[in-house]
Formats: sequence, structure tokens, C-alpha cells
Amino acid sequence: VSSADAAALAARKYMPPTVVALEGVEGLTLPTVRVDHTAAAVSATKHLIDLGHTRIAHIAGPQLSPMARHRHEGFLNTLRNFSPERASGQIAQGQSTVESGAAAMRELLDSPMLKTAVFAPIPSASVKMTVMVNPGDLRS
Repeated sequence: VSSADAAALAARKYMPPTVVALEGVEGLTLPTVRVDHTAAAVSATKHLIDLGHTRIAHIAGPQLSPMARHRHEGFLNTLRNFSPERASGQIAQGQSTVESGAAAMRELLDSPMLKTAVFAPIPSASVKMTVMVNPGDLRS
């Protein structure tokens, strides 16, 4: 939502019942349901470490997205805190489309760095990733 849109909404005398999900709208005071994306990324990455994965790659979301930044921070912090030797996990940049998820996954698969798991918190990237990965693409 742009600042102009937020201002237009704020100026309305009547607004239908509205709840904002995931991210707040700057300039508007609306009920908001939030997700702690950092904690979610920590939990997911820790789960992969607990399963024994030793080289975890990450498909990061759009750099301007607060959600993606928080997920990326959670991923990196977890590697540093729970597995410092793995703190240089490979990162591919994705966007919020199936095509960008596929391109990011292709980048990871074509890289000479071996991976045992990929943390892909972007739904479109995750779905495409499961279709693209063959046995032996990720290995220990």
C-alpha cells in the first residue's frame, strides 16, 4: 500500500471492517495480525540442523520486503549461533514468483558448493524447488 493509498483510506469516513495480515500499513491504525518471521526462520533452520544437515543454502526473498529480511536474519543468526562452522551458508536471491524461485534454485543446483538442504521460505520458490530437485542434487 502506498503512502497516498494509506492517506486516502485514513481520510475515509467509513471503512469496512478490516484486519491487516503480516505487515502493518504505515499511516493507518488498523487491527493487525503479525507473524514473527525471524522466529519462524530460526525454528525452520534449527530443525534442519537438528536433522543433521551440514550445508544449508537459502533462497532469500525480495530485499525490500521486511518479511524476507527478517527471515534472512533468522536464517543467518541460527547458523551463527547453533552451527558457526556453517555460518557461510550459500544464498540465492529470489522474488515472490515461481519463475524467480526456479531461477534461484537453478543457481544453487548449478553451484559447485554441495548442499544438504535448502531453506526456501518463499512459498512459490518452495513449491518449484520440490519439483526441480532430484535425488542426489542435495547430498551429505
